Amino acid sequence: YLLCDGANSRLLDETPLVSKEQKALKKGSRKYKMAHQEWGAKVIIQLDEKTVEDRFNLMPGDGVANEMVLGFLPKGIRAGGFMYSNKDTVSLGVMLAMESAWRREFYFRDALDQFVRHPYIQPFVRGGEEVEYATHWAPIGGINWMPELYDDRLLVGGDTAQMLLSTGLNIEGMNYAIKSGLLAGATFADAWRAGKNFSGAALASYERRLWNCFVLQDLAQFRNIDHITGNPRLFYDYPRLIESVFSKIVWPTGQPKK
Repeated sequence: YLLCDGANSRLLDETPLVSKEQKALKKGSRKYKMAHQEWGAKVIIQLDEKTVEDRFNLMPGDGVANEMVLGFLPKGIRAGGFMYSNKDTVSLGVMLAMESAWRREFYFRDALDQFVRHPYIQPFVRGGEEVEYATHWAPIGGINWMPELYDDRLLVGGDTAQMLLSTGLNIEGMNYAIKSGLLAGATFADAWRAGKNFSGAALASYERRLWNCFVLQDLAQFRNIDHITGNPRLFYDYPRLIESVFSKIVWPTGQPKK
């Protein structure tokens, strides 16, 4: 079996693959859920192909992707946003750190609504129709909170295995889920050909395969990135500082510049 049922896997909790420390935290502390998870929400805005090309200054067949720090949200809220063009739609979304939001009763829909209505975003989607809305619970514990990846007849991949990378500049996980699924399939195929031996020892090659590709190498490289992205100043104080500095540089006030 391949456990790949999302960040809040109930199946994983019933296996021996979760460490004792993780089990203790998950049973006894709501802080665990908040500290290592993000809420994601996305809307798709329908326009038309020509409008998308004109508003994003694109040539036919081209596209653009933007990722942003949402520094305009209330102080203490850590969130990022993304906007990318599709053929005749625009995708807008936010990722919101649960730990920063739940005590303030601030939710992903609040962040998404403010993002969509922001004066920088509105010119790109004005007059469009919201045709799709989706949410996603994303794990950000990374390799430090990764469960054991194999046991007798079991492999773990995707979000269930904490295979998501959020560096502050980008967030990616679909590629890790796809790659882990492909490697899990190859591992099971090898076990079948070796006499249908699905023991943990026989399936251990799955983890070796993950280390031999970008999946675990990426997650190991950025294993402590939360020491940077968890800094609340990054999402509130620094954006305001940058805005203040550049406003003083480029805005004509009639006074000598300093």
